[in-house]
Amino acid sequence: MDEMIFKPSRYVDVPHIDLLSWTFGNPEYDLNKPLFINAYNESESISYHQAKCSVRKLIAGFRALGLKAGDSVCLHSFNNVNYSLIYLAVVGFGGRFVGSNPSWTSSELIHLFTLSEVKCVLTEPGFLSSVLPATKEVGISSPNVFIFSSSTEDQSSSSDLKLWTSLLDHGEEDWISFNDEKQAKATTVALMSTSGTTGMPKAAEISHYAQIAQSIMLYDSKEKPYQVIRLLCLPQFHAFNAPIAHIAPLREGHTTYVMKRYQPAKYTEFISRYKISETTMVNPIIFNLLALPESERAALDSLRFVWCGGVALDAVVQNKLSGILNPDAIVAQVYGMTEIGWIVTMHFPEKDDTGSVGRLLPSMEAKIMDPLTNLPITTHSIPGEIYLRGPSLMTSYISNPHATKETIIDGWLASGDIGYVSPEGKWYVTDRKKELIKVRGWQVSPTELEACLLGHPMVKDVAVVGVDEGDERGEVPRAYVVLEGGEEWIMMDDKGDLNEKGGTRFNGINGNTEMQEDIKLYLKGRLATYKVLAGGVKFVSRIPRSAAGKTLRKVLKDGQKAENGIGALQGAVYSNGHAGK
Repeated sequence: MDEMIFKPSRYVDVPHIDLLSWTFGNPEYDLNKPLFINAYNESESISYHQAKCSVRKLIAGFRALGLKAGDSVCLHSFNNVNYSLIYLAVVGFGGRFVGSNPSWTSSELIHLFTLSEVKCVLTEPGFLSSVLPATKEVGISSPNVFIFSSSTEDQSSSSDLKLWTSLLDHGEEDWISFNDEKQAKATTVALMSTSGTTGMPKAAEISHYAQIAQSIMLYDSKEKPYQVIRLLCLPQFHAFNAPIAHIAPLREGHTTYVMKRYQPAKYTEFISRYKISETTMVNPIIFNLLALPESERAALDSLRFVWCGGVALDAVVQNKLSGILNPDAIVAQVYGMTEIGWIVTMHFPEKDDTGSVGRLLPSMEAKIMDPLTNLPITTHSIPGEIYLRGPSLMTSYISNPHATKETIIDGWLASGDIGYVSPEGKWYVTDRKKELIKVRGWQVSPTELEACLLGHPMVKDVAVVGVDEGDERGEVPRAYVVLEGGEEWIMMDDKGDLNEKGGTRFNGINGNTEMQEDIKLYLKGRLATYKVLAGGVKFVSRIPRSAAGKTLRKVLKDGQKAENGIGALQGAVYSNGHAGK
């Protein structure tokens, strides 16, 4: 059966130039107007002229450190009006920008620094306790570690490390420019972290060509009946934000207010104060807004376009959000991946009330494959694994050819997501083939958590799955644990009495509370806070596995849905016929 390739409404031409020449190459607005503005302090702002001058100075500063083309620089920070300057300057000297999650621990940073071969780090004073052990471990010397902050008070109270502003003291130098297709596709702009089913985060190589393509694909040529004033609170290191955080303000002249991080009360205050017309949201923000008293919803009246990402919203939630906004506002879902950027969304002025994640962006092609037979699905509205192809596709996973080969197949990106397209061309994402857990929009790898938990002296075997607790967080991680001496720890009833072998109390659902808390704390102290076992710890006698040794997480997920507790779970385990290590 022939493949059915779903086509976009149009294709775009992608220039073969470098990212900075593209970003600074369309100044059709007042070049002195504020573009990046500190939402907490309007006096701290950056115009086109100021940005271009600062980027050229930073390029000179990075080169003065001895950094060369191909070297990686990591910025470990919350959002900041100067964040995009660092991003562009690293790209400008020919380097590779590496963003990181501020909540990551030293062990996670060591993995990132090693994988990305980081040569220089900029970080806030508050993160030195996690950053410095990591830089020491991987051999990054103190002269290549800088304090990054927009606050003079924070900078002055920090350690003996140099301030990032010292990089501005070496004059100005031009960025590396080119106009060559091969070079544009082969030269990396950024290494963006993405979790995978193999456990530890991978780094996707994003080229100049891919990032420019993404910006062009997202550009909406339709004139809007409102002034574009954006509020940015989602992380600037994340692929979801990169096009509108670093490039659009300078390329299109969009005024962008920057929040350090999402803070509910400040978020609504800033929307009202600055008459914000466009912003991005994820589920926790949406649920917070839906919980606002009716008397406070007027603060949202200026919003005219909202992009929602992270996890697909069902139609009910999407329409509830629309219901509390101005009648002219559009709620547009976004479906994307770090490996290829934004894939689909609704463009102005189309509205949707069906729960669709949108239409294919220009130049983005897709096909749907049956995940069981690996044959193409050629009928609308039939779900399967979504495969994607477009100019914004990553080059590879750095230092991971096996994962690259498994993900990019004959030029197509195997997304691991299950979805379908309607006859009208609207896309719907219904499930995930991958076993990643999405917590408040963050991807959590079960195998990473399992690997960490196996270091606990009492954990003999473990499987982690995502469970839905029925609140705004969406899925959260839950660990199913086999303890050392496992059978002695598992009770044959739910009464909490000691078993005949004298094992510790195990009360069905609740289990050994002290041991559960100990295991949760063990993980909490080693990984980022969003990876904690918010779904709890459940003790089982065995982890269900296939004959090939693959953990049967579906058995665990199905079992946790039953209301009869551990008995129902173990029944599911044993009836499968593959229990055992």
